[in-house]
Amino acid sequence: IVGPKQEPFSYIVYGDMGVTAGDSAYETAALGQIEVNQFGARMTHHIGDISYARGNSPTWEAWFPLVEPYAATAPYMVGIGNHEYDHMKDPNHNDPSGATGNGFHPVWGNYGDDSDGECGVPMFQRYHMPNNGNNLFWYSYDFGNVHTIML
Repeated sequence: IVGPKQEPFSYIVYGDMGVTAGDSAYETAALGQIEVNQFGARMTHHIGDISYARGNSPTWEAWFPLVEPYAATAPYMVGIGNHEYDHMKDPNHNDPSGATGNGFHPVWGNYGDDSDGECGVPMFQRYHMPNNGNNLFWYSYDFGNVHTIML
């Protein structure tokens, strides 16, 4: 830690929330709200697979009110997951990653069509992460005494 001593804090990290997976998204949101509003968690980092909309806009609109009660009071950082980005057809038509060739598909990935054609566009339009990387695809940020790298 550089500079003056920083106080410890708690924060939330989770992924795979999606409103299409039964009651688990509602349970996650209720727990997130409790952690932020009652126990003082200072931020949330959702590491991907946000709403599971898979090309269905009303699913995105159903998801936002779940996290709004705590995302409105503490930072809510997101990363893009395979259910928002993964694509196989016509990747250069919609892909906002700016990656050349077949889009952002690292060799270690197991890619299919998990986004059902979203290609990252709905998340790219809804979320703006730090501009020290490539928007939602990779970035880093400091919060308190924690440095987070999102890949």
